[in-house]
Amino acid sequence: MYNIRSYVNEELDFPSGSTLLWGNIGSGKSSILLAVDFALFGLQRGNLTGASLLRNGAEQGFVELSFSIGDKEYVLMRALKRSKSSVVQDFGYIIKDGVKEEKTAIELKQKVLELLNYPRELLTKNKALIFRYTVYTPQEEMKSILLGSQEERLDTLRKVFAVDKYKKIKDNSKIIASRIKETRKYYEGSILDLNEKVLEKEKLVKNIEEEELKLKELIPRIELFKEEVEKKKREVKIIEERKEEERKIKKEIELKQLDLKHLLVEKGKDTEKLEFLSKELEELDKEKLEQNEENEELKIKIKKLIPKIEQLKEENDKQKEEIILIEKKIEEQRKIKKEIELKQLDEKHLLVEKIKDQERLEFLSQEIEELEKDKLELDERILEKIDEKNIFLKEKEKDLRFVLNKIQVLKTRKIHSEHIGNKVLKLNNCPTCFQEVSQEYKQKVIDKSNKEVDEYHKEQNLFESKQKVLEEEISKLRIDLDGMKKKERDLKIVKIKILEKEKKNKEFGEIEKKIEENTLAINNINIQIKELQNKSKESIEEINNNLKDNLKIGEKAYREGEIEKHKFESFLKPLIKRLEEIAKGIEKKKKEYEEIKKRLEGVKFRVGEVNVKIMELQSQIGESIEEIYNKLKEDLVIIEKKYREVDIEKHKIESLLEPLNTRLEEISKEIEKKKEMKNKLEELNKKLFWLSDHFMPLMDKMEKNILFKVHYEFNSYFEKWFKILIDNESLQMRLDENYSPKIIQNGHDIDYVFLSGGEKTAGALAYRLALNQVVNSLNSGIKTRDLLILDEPTDGFSQEQLDRLKMLMEEIKIPQVIIVSHEPQIESFVDNIIKLEKFGHETKIT
Repeated sequence: MYNIRSYVNEELDFPSGSTLLWGNIGSGKSSILLAVDFALFGLQRGNLTGASLLRNGAEQGFVELSFSIGDKEYVLMRALKRSKSSVVQDFGYIIKDGVKEEKTAIELKQKVLELLNYPRELLTKNKALIFRYTVYTPQEEMKSILLGSQEERLDTLRKVFAVDKYKKIKDNSKIIASRIKETRKYYEGSILDLNEKVLEKEKLVKNIEEEELKLKELIPRIELFKEEVEKKKREVKIIEERKEEERKIKKEIELKQLDLKHLLVEKGKDTEKLEFLSKELEELDKEKLEQNEENEELKIKIKKLIPKIEQLKEENDKQKEEIILIEKKIEEQRKIKKEIELKQLDEKHLLVEKIKDQERLEFLSQEIEELEKDKLELDERILEKIDEKNIFLKEKEKDLRFVLNKIQVLKTRKIHSEHIGNKVLKLNNCPTCFQEVSQEYKQKVIDKSNKEVDEYHKEQNLFESKQKVLEEEISKLRIDLDGMKKKERDLKIVKIKILEKEKKNKEFGEIEKKIEENTLAINNINIQIKELQNKSKESIEEINNNLKDNLKIGEKAYREGEIEKHKFESFLKPLIKRLEEIAKGIEKKKKEYEEIKKRLEGVKFRVGEVNVKIMELQSQIGESIEEIYNKLKEDLVIIEKKYREVDIEKHKIESLLEPLNTRLEEISKEIEKKKEMKNKLEELNKKLFWLSDHFMPLMDKMEKNILFKVHYEFNSYFEKWFKILIDNESLQMRLDENYSPKIIQNGHDIDYVFLSGGEKTAGALAYRLALNQVVNSLNSGIKTRDLLILDEPTDGFSQEQLDRLKMLMEEIKIPQVIIVSHEPQIESFVDNIIKLEKFGHETKIT
């Protein structure tokens, strides 16, 4: 445990058998049990909070629990951390077979439930009920199940016995039945007007049939008028088409006359353009001849200049190659100088490192001399001697605990005998048979009691003498052990010094070797520097400068030749370009001249064609048909008017039929829906009858059968263990049918609250232990059946009841029992004792 309540950092081992956690009130006994509860099941809202576990002022803490199930060993760890507003669970892990798995809080709880074989449904519950009612009940909850309401007690026991599912089934069945009743009520209200809807539907069907008959009689008249209208429309259309043809012919004549005018204008324009093109062609031929003569003169000048330019270019290229070779040599000399500088820098670094290593060597020599001055002696048998002393000390402590237990038992028995003598002395009548107690009987009991007190006192004195001898021996052994432990610490220091000496000797050798290597490296660098300096003596800077001056003169001559060449070429380019333009212009003008000539011939032919077409179109226009068209239009208007009147009457009938049909469709759907509801209502009634009269009574019966079976076993354990704890024939306690304690005193029923403190505690303890046995027998697979934890089970017990608790512990025979108590007498009937003491705000195991 780390930072858990009053524990800063403690480790605790629970051996098998019975173990007592002993200490004064508030020493931190119950904190250990809460830590175990937290390690197994984590924080539990309303029962076990982080704030109640984490030590005040600490930011984090953890509990690590090691336990075994069968032949498997497990380690479980849960941590806590303090946030701004609360204390929450932090990381956690579980170790199985040496393999560590980190898990969340809920995953750890799931794993623990699997390991303990607890029901999986406990995963989402705050309380680990089976653990709380069969293994460990916190001190303040010992009597809560007996003091709570009857319904609450039954609900808790249902969960512990794993029969709460029947109550859940019944509760859920009631919810389902309630919902069925609500739905049934809704269906009953929905089908109230079913018969009215059926009558309304029949009336609608009759009205629709009457209107459909009228529509049927009207349709032949509509069809007749429709045919006449269509016939007149066709005749009108034919006349309209003829009128449209005449209009198109007239329009075409006008267009042809317009085309004729355009062609005559175009012919005049093309004739004028033809004459202009002839003059332009003559001028272009003359200009072309002049440009050709000038072009030939410039070409001759450029041809003479080219050989001279080529010669200058070759000389310049040759000088550039020589300069490149010289620059490469200069670059090599620069690299050599740079390499010399780097080697000199390496030499300086190695010299500095050599000086540092020599200083470190001198320092190590001094340290080794200091260590050799120490007398390093080893006593390897000191650990064996300490182990022997520890074993002997534990034997003596065990003997002392036996003696202390015996002294405590004898004190208890002596007090008990004195109590009986005093009680009998004051007694006048027997509490059982109410007869008067004689003085002779009283004296006999008192003499027996005094004799027992003397014997217990002698035996106590004998054991107290043994206690003093053992305490002196233990004190001497502890002094010897402290001396040996000091020698053990000295032994560890000597071993560390020997190791340190060996390490420094090794380091000394390594530094000497490094100095030798650095000296050799410095010599090599000096040789390399001399070789590089010899290479850099030759200088070719002057040669390079002369070549560059010659190159400048050659480049100047080359540029002057190039300028003169470009000058002639600049004159030549526009002349060539102009010649190309003149040639293209002549070609273009010739092509245009030919196109205009061809177009003029086409225009003459088209003028003739247009004149012929105009004459043909004028011959197609006949007499006017406007009068025939007007007469047909008047007849069509009259027939359409009659057709519209009949059609309006038809639409009136259809407008009446449409809402009637819509309403018929709606009411048909409503009737169908209500019939479905009626069928569903019958089904719901059947389900409700089955739930109420069959299913729920069956669940009641199944639950009662299981609880009745458990009740017999539970009650037998409860009566038996209450009798062991309370030796009073006039007081009996058993369970009624609702698992509540029924208390009978002298033939009369009394309430639990009227019992004495010791009797209440005895009843609660017997109830809890009986519950433990019953749940373990019901859940044969759970893995905590061999463990029992009792937190202050003796609150209010008399000395006699404490003795009877020992009898009860022997009766239940559980392999591992942990008892938390501050009663010294319990030490006499447990196998192991762990004593706790609080120093300030911190608990220590003493």
